[in-house]
Amino acid sequence: MTAPSHFVYQRVHVLDGRILHREEHLRLAERALKAIYGIDSGLDISDFIPDLPQRGSAVVILRFRPGGPSEVELQRVLLHRGYAHSPLRPRGVTFSYGVPYAGFPTGFQLAATEFFDYLAEQHSGFEEDRQPVAPAGDGPNAHRERRASSASSGSVKSIRRVDNFLISVGDAPLFGIRGRQLFTASIDDGAMESVERQAVIANIVRTNLKLTEKPILHSELKSFDELFYADAAGITSLAECDGAKFTALVAQKLLPQTP
Repeated sequence: MTAPSHFVYQRVHVLDGRILHREEHLRLAERALKAIYGIDSGLDISDFIPDLPQRGSAVVILRFRPGGPSEVELQRVLLHRGYAHSPLRPRGVTFSYGVPYAGFPTGFQLAATEFFDYLAEQHSGFEEDRQPVAPAGDGPNAHRERRASSASSGSVKSIRRVDNFLISVGDAPLFGIRGRQLFTASIDDGAMESVERQAVIANIVRTNLKLTEKPILHSELKSFDELFYADAAGITSLAECDGAKFTALVAQKLLPQTP
């Protein structure tokens, strides 16, 4: 019997019935099937096409089961066409946890993302009920506090933490900007390779930033100017994380291009 978690997946952007960066998504799914299940054969997604949204933009999850049927799940319809820098800025809450084959898009990773996002929302409600939010003062970080307070969407995202290292926002790569450096965990650190991670790193040439592939340290969060993640919808800047406040000035320059 095949357990529900026995699959690999790709979270993709569909625009007018077309999967953006289709071949690269297939390569990543095939890489995961080979590494985990020893399956070394090309994937055919022609059967998926009729089930894809045919107008506008949407985020869709493609599930590939070893030796079994594949599935399409519509995750959400987007108001914008193509990748975008989200106008909403959620707050991040860190959780220390591990998953099998952490560097691959598995059913375990997908379930962990949903579970810890739920916990993040519960944790946030608990904190808000018991800890009143003080108004921004006039100290050195007042501009960050005012910007984060006014832009926060009220939503909460879970951030995967391994010891003192911040790895990802669910299954999406986490990036941090401090001065002229762009930080992100490497694949060897447990970050999951993705189309969007590759695109952000490639787009660094648009800025004066220097890439540093090492995890963001939780103990140094307050020293960062921006914190954001990249997924199939585009780029989302975080307003705050575990009490640290952030701006959102440079991340949009790293937005993946819509082909």
